[in-house]
Amino acid sequence: MRDMSLVNTGALVEHAASHRYVVPSFNVFNMESIYGAVAAAESALSPVVLALAESHLRFKDLNDVAVVARQQAERSKVPIALHLDHGQSLTTVTEALRAGFTSVMFDGFGLPLEERVRQTRSIVEMAHSVDVSVEAEFGHITKRGVDADRRDQMLVDPEQASDFAAATGIDILAAAAGSVHGQQAGEAVIDFTRLADLSARLGCALSLHGGSGLSA
Repeated sequence: MRDMSLVNTGALVEHAASHRYVVPSFNVFNMESIYGAVAAAESALSPVVLALAESHLRFKDLNDVAVVARQQAERSKVPIALHLDHGQSLTTVTEALRAGFTSVMFDGFGLPLEERVRQTRSIVEMAHSVDVSVEAEFGHITKRGVDADRRDQMLVDPEQASDFAAATGIDILAAAAGSVHGQQAGEAVIDFTRLADLSARLGCALSLHGGSGLSA
């Protein structure tokens, strides 16, 4: 049975969208980072998403993070969601669902579009059956020092992204709109016109990755 102390991520972002605020998401790696993110959220009276990326599983066991996150959610004054960030495989997504994560992201970067749609839709069907939200990326959000020369070519196409979201049934779309993973402060520039176009077309929520590189 799913633990209800952790909140469905989709429900958090739906409330945020209807009340015109954003929900912060922080990558966590251990107990200390979880405690820090929750303490900051409580101080700001803000809901928060605790995110564990598949690439970080070499540092910390997925189930261990889920246990600590659940304990914090039971005690917290603010809603807490637990998210699998940049999931690369069906195996890891399944493990996250079994561990009690309240949302999962399927990256799918590098797959042919048709196969990406097929796999994403399959994960959506599985996750929704246990009341878990699904995020997917469209375009490609690059990393600091990687693909910098192709960054503009990888920005999200609003029309294609809208078609992708409709075909897969995802709850959250991670949009490549200029943010960069791991960038230094002030070096990333968001294309707000592109985001506005995308938002007007979408029937789901938007997420922005790479917040460390953005100006105020």
